[in-house]
Amino acid sequence: MNHQLLDKYFKGLCTEAEQEQVETWIGQQDNKELDKYLMTKWDEPTPVRKIRRIPWLRMAAAAAVLGIIGTAGFLLQQNTVQEIRHTRHMDTLSNNGPGVKLVHMPDGTSVWLNGYSMLIYNEDYNIKKRELWLRGEAYFEVKTNDEKPFSVNTGGLITTALGTSFNIASSCYTDSSIHVSLISGKAAVSTEDTTLAFTKILLPGKRISYKNSKEYKESTFAIREAIDWKNGTLIFDNTPLDEVFAKLQRRYGQTFILMDKTIAEKRMTATFPLQTSLNLILKKMSFVQRISYSQRGDSTFVHITKN
Repeated sequence: MNHQLLDKYFKGLCTEAEQEQVETWIGQQDNKELDKYLMTKWDEPTPVRKIRRIPWLRMAAAAAVLGIIGTAGFLLQQNTVQEIRHTRHMDTLSNNGPGVKLVHMPDGTSVWLNGYSMLIYNEDYNIKKRELWLRGEAYFEVKTNDEKPFSVNTGGLITTALGTSFNIASSCYTDSSIHVSLISGKAAVSTEDTTLAFTKILLPGKRISYKNSKEYKESTFAIREAIDWKNGTLIFDNTPLDEVFAKLQRRYGQTFILMDKTIAEKRMTATFPLQTSLNLILKKMSFVQRISYSQRGDSTFVHITKN
């Protein structure tokens, strides 16, 4: 399959004939070329920098999961949840806006797609198994079905739901790590990477952080902060400013460039309603953190305020 045509398809630019051609190809079982294409595209960074580049969203794995994704699809009005029911022939579910989109899968699983996120599944979804590919951020409430395993592939991680709701965030952090955070139930997180093969069973309140196929660690997390976007808030709890700007970037689709490395070392604790404008957040941060900013198109340059 021509990769230029695939690029057009996932950006929503295909003609009806081209869309039918791509969807027929995607629906083929065991489509290894599609997997390779997705992994290549989902590893590409976008121009988001904090002195060095902050990579954009990578795939995130989930089952009742939270993950981030950035690409094309259905437009969503900001600060609202749009509910859509999809039929089986649909292969791509996208949220190309800053709001939240609620999707009902054919098996009864509910998926909340965060802004700039994408979910892909084959036409055989819910026949023998339920397999998804996630780029970005999504929260999953998985319909239990022991005969049809539910799994999400994200950046080399495979998360298998065992009667679960959990959060997955891919490349939401400046170190490009993927976080799988279990909210309820049980989930298995594994990788087939030969250099770092592992399988971990997560229990509620536990998180796996996976970085660049080189290392992983298990830790605890604050549920309230992990799924703030789903609940209509922005929550920062003693969060480093480089992570704050990474979160603002994915929420508002704005590129941030930190002009002084000491900015990243500052920390912030605050809560904002989802409808708060980016400009108001930046003004409040400027006053509290003693920073200034200037905007040029889609880029915002952040400076230390000098006395």
